[in-house]
Amino acid sequence: MSTNNNSVEERKALELFLDVYGADRTRWPARDRLRFAGIIGEDEEALRLVSEAAALDRLLDLSVPISDERERALRDRIMSAAVDAPAKPAHRQVMPAAFGRSEWPAAAVLAASLVVGVFLGSSGTLDTTMQEVGDVAGLTTTVIAEDSQLALLGDETALLTEEDLL
Repeated sequence: MSTNNNSVEERKALELFLDVYGADRTRWPARDRLRFAGIIGEDEEALRLVSEAAALDRLLDLSVPISDERERALRDRIMSAAVDAPAKPAHRQVMPAAFGRSEWPAAAVLAASLVVGVFLGSSGTLDTTMQEVGDVAGLTTTVIAEDSQLALLGDETALLTEEDLL
């Protein structure tokens, strides 16, 4: 089974390699020529991949190269389209559609979650909750709450120094 998995992985690697270098083995690095020689000689699927890459190479060799003038014209058209396109602010693209055009609802939700988080963190009500979560999860935890800072620690507490616990 592992041999089959290796051949599948090598076949995928060969396919990617053919996409980069093509079927002409003289363009391949020597190390990779040796690497893929065995699979090309033994695996029909790998041989099919090489023959398809060779057909693509022949087709590309028949194509007429684009002139420098046409390449410049294409580049200029792309650049002018990019310059003329209306700029979209990045924050508008990230905002969910439910908030529409205004950022205030999102800011209000974030501010409310900050206030709730600060309140719960400073009230100390999370100490017992975190202990219960650890018990349910089957973790042996020690809850250390000093100056309203909460830390869940496992068996590694004996190895930690006071500085690590901060």
